[in-house]
Amino acid sequence: MNTYLQTIRSHLMGLSLLLCSTSLYPMTSQMSAGMPQLSPQEQKQLEAEMASFQDEFNKLSPQEQESFYQSMEEAVQKIEELSQTDEGKELLDKLDKGDISDEELDQLINQLVGEEAKEEEGEKEPEIEVEEAKAAPKPPVILSTKEAQAIDIISTLIIRTDSFLVKIGTIPEFPGNIKQWSKKGKISWTGDVNSWPDLKKDLEKLVTQLSILLEQDPKTSEYYHIDELLKNEALYNNIRKVHTVIIENEPKVEEVSPLHKINKASKVAIQKLLNQYIEALYILKIPEELTALIKKFDPKAQAARETEEKATKAAELAAKREPRAPGRPIVAGTAEEPMMYTPLYDEYPERRAPRTAAKTFIPEAPSRAYAPPTSSKSVAAPARGKAPSAVSGKVKKEEDKAKKEDETGIPKEYREQVAAMDKKRQEDIDRLTNTIADMIDSVAKGLAASPPLKVIEKHLIDETPVDIELVTEIIPDTQRELSMRKGIQGKMSELHSKIRTPKGRKASQAKLKKQYEKHKKTFEEVEKQITAVEQKFDALKTSIPTEKLYAYFGMKEELPTMEGKEADLPIENVEKKLEEIAKETKTEEETLEKAVEYLESSLAEAEGEVSAERELVEAAAGPLREIERKIPSPISLFELRNSLRELKQTIDEFDKAPIKATQK
Repeated sequence: MNTYLQTIRSHLMGLSLLLCSTSLYPMTSQMSAGMPQLSPQEQKQLEAEMASFQDEFNKLSPQEQESFYQSMEEAVQKIEELSQTDEGKELLDKLDKGDISDEELDQLINQLVGEEAKEEEGEKEPEIEVEEAKAAPKPPVILSTKEAQAIDIISTLIIRTDSFLVKIGTIPEFPGNIKQWSKKGKISWTGDVNSWPDLKKDLEKLVTQLSILLEQDPKTSEYYHIDELLKNEALYNNIRKVHTVIIENEPKVEEVSPLHKINKASKVAIQKLLNQYIEALYILKIPEELTALIKKFDPKAQAARETEEKATKAAELAAKREPRAPGRPIVAGTAEEPMMYTPLYDEYPERRAPRTAAKTFIPEAPSRAYAPPTSSKSVAAPARGKAPSAVSGKVKKEEDKAKKEDETGIPKEYREQVAAMDKKRQEDIDRLTNTIADMIDSVAKGLAASPPLKVIEKHLIDETPVDIELVTEIIPDTQRELSMRKGIQGKMSELHSKIRTPKGRKASQAKLKKQYEKHKKTFEEVEKQITAVEQKFDALKTSIPTEKLYAYFGMKEELPTMEGKEADLPIENVEKKLEEIAKETKTEEETLEKAVEYLESSLAEAEGEVSAERELVEAAAGPLREIERKIPSPISLFELRNSLRELKQTIDEFDKAPIKATQK
């Protein structure tokens, strides 16, 4: 409410005249006689202000509009009360004559709405701030099928390329391998680039460019570059080609533990990936094309990035102002304590296992021949037959334990770090496994809850309406759950990268396989139904209503249109009839009268026929237009079927993934 009162304030004279005049001069047919006379320019300005205000007002909900009307009535009541005071009467008279200044107008509006607004703000300020903070989610972005597919392809390329670079970094012999492959012609270098370091730099730049394609407007959440990418069909098709090769071969590349070599399947996959990346970078010139595409919207995106950077710098500045922990005290005249260096170990300690200390041979008992002479001060051995004391036994036990720990050659602190990281990694693995299992369960329940999916062929050609829940909720939700970026496939890729032990892999494999088998019948039944429709789609297509073709397959058939069609009379028939009328009549006046009568009746009949035809066309197009309004971006059932196949393939590949003997 305060927003619209502030809007009234910003409109100054125009809307203030409206506000006050509605109480002083009631809205009647004689309203213009009582209202202040405005110049044509002021009248035009007032009309523009009112049109703008009306547009904003129409966006409010019925409850908000009712609340606004109530506030306006309160404002009118206050004007009547204000007119009873000398000061108020003077201000209203000035407003009536149009001689009121901006300061006096502000004073008048403050008396009407200022105090109440201030009281509301004072009482509810903390509450409003909390609500605004919570009620500021980004508006949902409605994506077309092609846009969603493009975003998924780009996201997959980023994830897979990053994963490939990480895996290559674990292969010690890779620099030597790539030189040998180059000599044998298995790597097709082109242009000036003929070494892995240069190719790696360009790949990292490509990942950065692909990430920029996914930039969104912070306010509207709209993607800056996706529409432009889809318009550039050549570039988009090249990216899709690269995507196909990457998703086929990148999963075959395995990370290699120290002192182990890559297997043959990994070598072949790496060679295919390298050749595809070389083609993408230096033959298809994808980076150059992306640079040109990004430049088209770069000013807008750059402005958004600068806004985010300013917010980040402000947060960093605020953090610097916080109290800092005191440093080490330095006392004059005393030596400074030495700074001890503690090595930092990476996330996977098995790759950096320290060398074990060389074991020193310690005989169980000293040889008598070489026993050193005992000193008179040496400790006497316990008397024969006398049991050692409990203290000495405890000391020996602790010494044996310490000796055992020392023989590993690994510091105790490091072992504790490793144990903590292993525990954290296992927690992540368990969390991911449970998340994927829940997502599989959610997808299956959603599909099972939709009756049309069980008899989809019958539903497509019968008279039942489009299942709105299926096309607006179940299918889109299922696609999101199955997506590569944030869905099951993305989670599976993350899970695969975290598992480091045979035991952990077996546990995850067993749980996910069991969950999939639990719902396997539902998945296979839906896939079977959609495949059956696809096999005879050409024959079914003529029997499927246009609104169902659009809702379930994204196909928009051309409908007959009446645009530009008007009532028309065949000129030959008209001429023939006019000749007959001329022969039948005796005078020109009678001929003209009969001709006009004929033309009017014939034209009315033709217009009736056109109107009836128009009604039929509108009736046929009505259901499609209604569905288009409810479903702006339908997802094809064939896409859903393909996603279910990919889910099965992903589960099977994970279930059959070999467990390396080197994983410990």
